[in-house]
Amino acid sequence: MAWLYSVTLFLSAALLFTVQPMFGKLVLPRLGGTPSVWNTCMVFFQAALLFGYLYAHASTTKLPGRRQLALHLAVLALPLCCLPLALPDRVWGVDESLPITWLLAAMVVSVGLPFLVLSTTNPTLQVWFAASKSAGSKDPYFLYAASNAGSFLGLFGYPLLIEPTLTLSQQVWWWAIGYGCLALLIGFCALLTWRTQSWTHWSHLVEGPEPASLGQEVHGSEASSSAASDRVTWKQRGQWFGLALIPSSLMLGVTTFLSSDVASFPLLWVIPLGIYLATFILAFAQRLRIKRAVITRWTPLVVLPVVVLQALCGSLTTHWSIYVFNLAAFFLLAMVCHGRLADMRPSSRHLTEFYLWLSVGGVAGGVFNSLIAPFLFVTPLEYAIAITLACVALPAQGTPRTTWGARLMDAVLPLATGGAFLMIGLAMTFRPFPYAFVAALVVPCVAGLTFSRRPARFAMTVFAIVMAGAFLRGVSEDVIFWERGFFGANRVVAELAPERHVLVHGTTIHGWQFQDDRRAEPMTYYHRSGPLGALFNHYRDREELNVAVLGLGCGTTMAYHQGDWRFTFYEIDPMVVKIAEDPRLFTYLSSHQGDYSVVLGDARLKLEEQSDQRFDAMLLDAFSSDVVPVHLLTREAMQVYSRHLNDDGVIAFHVSNRYMDLIPIVGALAHDAGMSAIQMVDDVKSADEAMEKTASIYVFVSPSRATLESLVDDPRARWVEPSAVQPWTDDYTNILKAFRHW
Repeated sequence: MAWLYSVTLFLSAALLFTVQPMFGKLVLPRLGGTPSVWNTCMVFFQAALLFGYLYAHASTTKLPGRRQLALHLAVLALPLCCLPLALPDRVWGVDESLPITWLLAAMVVSVGLPFLVLSTTNPTLQVWFAASKSAGSKDPYFLYAASNAGSFLGLFGYPLLIEPTLTLSQQVWWWAIGYGCLALLIGFCALLTWRTQSWTHWSHLVEGPEPASLGQEVHGSEASSSAASDRVTWKQRGQWFGLALIPSSLMLGVTTFLSSDVASFPLLWVIPLGIYLATFILAFAQRLRIKRAVITRWTPLVVLPVVVLQALCGSLTTHWSIYVFNLAAFFLLAMVCHGRLADMRPSSRHLTEFYLWLSVGGVAGGVFNSLIAPFLFVTPLEYAIAITLACVALPAQGTPRTTWGARLMDAVLPLATGGAFLMIGLAMTFRPFPYAFVAALVVPCVAGLTFSRRPARFAMTVFAIVMAGAFLRGVSEDVIFWERGFFGANRVVAELAPERHVLVHGTTIHGWQFQDDRRAEPMTYYHRSGPLGALFNHYRDREELNVAVLGLGCGTTMAYHQGDWRFTFYEIDPMVVKIAEDPRLFTYLSSHQGDYSVVLGDARLKLEEQSDQRFDAMLLDAFSSDVVPVHLLTREAMQVYSRHLNDDGVIAFHVSNRYMDLIPIVGALAHDAGMSAIQMVDDVKSADEAMEKTASIYVFVSPSRATLESLVDDPRARWVEPSAVQPWTDDYTNILKAFRHW
């Protein structure tokens, strides 16, 4: 029975983690790739998971055993009427002009019931197993490891296996088959439990001894305080909530930090989430155990270099060691919290309440990082807060003193350490001295290790170092604009040598403008000597030109404006529009008032809504960041662009990207649409040239081969020949094939 229940929970969790990205792909062409869509989906899934745990808790505590079995089998059959999953064309009573409202309603109608039922499986089946009286039923928490292993498989299996090999329509059918198999497995579990169980009500289920603490195996001698009594107190509930909240917040915090302040690597979010699930598996499994001494010994040794290097270097380095240290620290801190949760697990009698509070804590952590922190902090300070709280959860070594003087030192010594680190950092900035970096690294690390026996003192030291680093970053960089919103953090940096304003989103530069006599010149990827300059040089004799630009940046493209040319910008982030139109920051737009317009929203959706615009040139400048909006690179998207393009017009795809080679993808789309394509790769050959220009890659696509022939004379240009690459569609994309050297 243990194997049957483990396999069933494994499959349930795999289906649960597969349906989330699969539904995201279903809705992507309909609502676009805005963060608001993904965040709304995540909030919905977290809420559905919470309601699933509420159902499991209520049904198993209020209904007699066999009635609960019968009820759950009936509930399990309900989603069969919703399969295969499909996005509804219309939702009755919902205004489609309110996209978020429509999305929530569509999710309730299409995926809500299957996801809700799947979310009930883990706690419900653990209750059934506890009632089966089979081997191990007194302590069914090891099944949580099987569930998280299934989540792990679904998380990595979708982008690595399912998405590259199956179309979206095939995915939903295979998912429906998987759900049918799961229903059969749950039916077998119910049948066996029905035959072996002897309880009449949940309160009479567990009469034996409490589950043995995992403390000896996971956290040494730390014993579960909740095992001493079968009565659950509000203090214990608060501990469950807090220890679930911290890793959830920490997971999102490390993802935001690495993707915005280190490097925005595609699919990066999968790795922290995988580590998060792995720590659950290790903490709750019966055979996969890590001793407490190992966690306690290594956590300060890893966390301190992470916070010190983060404070010293900020976003100045993208070395792989930054990834390794941050992910290692996240693993250790998550193990601390999840290990303590495993130690504090109650008896099987309170199993569903335990999982309910874990779910509430996880939702709270997600809400704080996704919806609250972006409006409270300009930088990802929530990451530092989560690290600090996780350090508080470290077990104390020995018997720490609780005198008034010791508690005072818990505040004074961390402040002194942070102050010393700040002074060394300021000296490095303004009056460098030999071995300054070594001193800045060694002093706080040694002090922090000295304080690691007292969790509160150690946590305050970590936070003091982080805050000192934030101050140093503000001093070393003259930031004249810095805001963080729904779409991430944008900052404008004023540099003195040379004198220019630079627009930065995370680690990606989206343009700069000199503040001298070169103010009117296009720079970076848009330089006159680059591919875009060659394109506009082709139109230099045209008195009128209708240009569309998908992606505003700081408005650099307006530097090419002449005569009666008209530019239309499509931009999804209102903060970017605010920056580009502020003459104190950039003047590309303000110097051409009346010659341009800005359409706010997802470019593809806005173009679908508009009548034919008859553009002579379209610049797609949405792929230089490393999170590629794939819905702008599909056959259906190309059909939208073609509808708005003149017969001799040109679509310029700016595909400069650190990690992906998008030339074959664009070439396949062009030939699939019956168009011609050329690629133009522009390198930066000298240091002086790099002050004005950034290396760039463009693909020019046109229904008129004659139009492109005038550009082929450029020695950097060559035709993109047809290849075996399968064009992306709304039904099929393979992001892994676009990776360089894959």
